Formats: sequence, C-alpha cells, structure tokens
Amino acid sequence: DCFNIFDRSNTNVITKDDISKVMSAIGEDVCDLEIETMMNEAGCDDLEEGITEDQFYKLLKRLGLTDEVDAEAPIILPNTTVQE
Repeated sequence: DCFNIFDRSNTNVITKDDISKVMSAIGEDVCDLEIETMMNEAGCDDLEEGITEDQFYKLLKRLGLTDEVDAEAPIILPNTTVQE
C-alpha cells in the first residue's frame, strides 16, 4: 500500500529520513524545514517519532487524494481515473 512506499525504514511510522529518501528517489531535493512542515501538516506531534499510518491516510483524505481513510483506499491523483 501507499504508506509502505514512504515507510522506507519499516518501522510502521514515516520518519524525516523516510521522506527525504522518497523525495530524493523522485528527483525532489527538500530541506529539513520542508520535511518538518510536511510532517506537521500530517498532524505529527513528535517529529522524532514520525507520522503514523492513521495520520498519513487522514492527510491524504484532507488533501483530496483519497475518498476514504484506510490502507485499502485507492489513491486519487489529479487528472487521472481510478481503475478498480
């Protein structure tokens, strides 16, 4: 699922290092402040602990990237159609 793509460290949370690695893999160079802002937007209370799966899917829903708040929900990207 989408959460596991970001959870590069396999710790069941998305850490600052996880986000940095994913962003780098897609060719985006982000600074620590940008990563911390992303984590804060996800509702992460402790930047050292990371983003929980629940926080991650709630953020996707809030951003309009999914209709549901769970790991099985399809991710909706702008200008695309969802195939079942």
